[in-house]
Formats: sequence, structure tokens, C-alpha cells
Amino acid sequence: MGKAYLLGVKKFTSKKGTGCEVMVLRSEFSERMYNEGCFGLNAEEHFVPDALKGTLAKEDVGKEVVLDFEISNGRAFLTSFRVVGGKPAEDSAKK
Repeated sequence: MGKAYLLGVKKFTSKKGTGCEVMVLRSEFSERMYNEGCFGLNAEEHFVPDALKGTLAKEDVGKEVVLDFEISNGRAFLTSFRVVGGKPAEDSAKK
């Protein structure tokens, strides 16, 4: 994935009663997808890791987000992220 930009954040409660937070990002399609005929922009959703819930702010909308993933059992999991030009996560979590 190339550069990604924050479009918004969805918050909801799961059926199990757990608070969930999902970041919605805008990015370009991969070269492979363009070659297959895709055009325009891509929107993707990523669950925010529990330790980082509450760290995104309204002021972060439109800013670039750098994502870090780990591979476990053949699946990629978002482990951390950084908003370029945003507040450090530990400061945002105090809101």
C-alpha cells in the first residue's frame, strides 16, 4: 500500500460488548490493481489496536497515516500506526 490518508474513525460496540474503533483510510490502488482495470481511489478500514484506541483526533482527518503490520498465521495484523504531523499517541490518549 502506498500513502494512506485518514478519512474518519468509526466507533461502535461489538456483540460481545467490546468497544471497537475502526480507522477509514483513503489510498491509491496498487499497481497490480490498476493493471487489472481499477481506477480512482481506494477506501479501506483497519481496526485500531486496543492499546491505541482513543489516540486519533478530529484534527488528524486528512493527514497521512503510516501503518505497521505483523504477520501471524499467514494474516497481516495492524500493530501500530503514526499520524504524520499529528500528536504522539501517548499525548492523544490523555483526551
